Amino acid sequence: MSCRWSPIPSRKGQVVSLLVMARDIGAMDVYQELISKFRLIVGREISETNPVLNNLTKYKSISLALTEESMYHRSLFSKSFLTRLIDIILAVLIFKYRINPFPHAFDAKNYLGAVSRHSDFRKFDDTLRLIMDCSVEELDSLKRILEKDHQEGILYYGLFASDQALMTCFVETTQQGGHLHFIDGGDGGLAMAARQLKMQMGRN
Repeated sequence: MSCRWSPIPSRKGQVVSLLVMARDIGAMDVYQELISKFRLIVGREISETNPVLNNLTKYKSISLALTEESMYHRSLFSKSFLTRLIDIILAVLIFKYRINPFPHAFDAKNYLGAVSRHSDFRKFDDTLRLIMDCSVEELDSLKRILEKDHQEGILYYGLFASDQALMTCFVETTQQGGHLHFIDGGDGGLAMAARQLKMQMGRN
């Protein structure tokens, strides 16, 4: 696990962390209709609201990455920390300064292109979870749709807006399928949305 990417600023103004739960468990038509409404509101496919789909994703500096990494090691002279030190230096060279010491062994451009495809900005189990990059006007429309459906007893929802997204990475390998990127909204994101969702459920 690593969290060496700087917060990703919204390109449209708002990063929306959204949780939706249909009151009729298993009512897939509720989610399908809602996604259709969202598409109309944002004027594009939901995949295009992925906050990682922009060129504003920046890697942290060596000093900041090392400061954060040092908190997880008892000694700065341990083998584990020295291994991570080398890893951090190489990663900063490649992703921040675009200097690739191993161009034949590692395709940095291909890896960066795959990050958005391997990000979990949308998930579904018994609850729809979305992290969306929206404009203020789009956010207002989303709120109206959600509140209307909530008042009509169709669903519960939790929504929280910030101006940035956060990305934490699990990298087993840099090959396709070997890395996963967890996306959340800034300032509490999904945790704040979950608080609103629980409050709605508790009132009913």
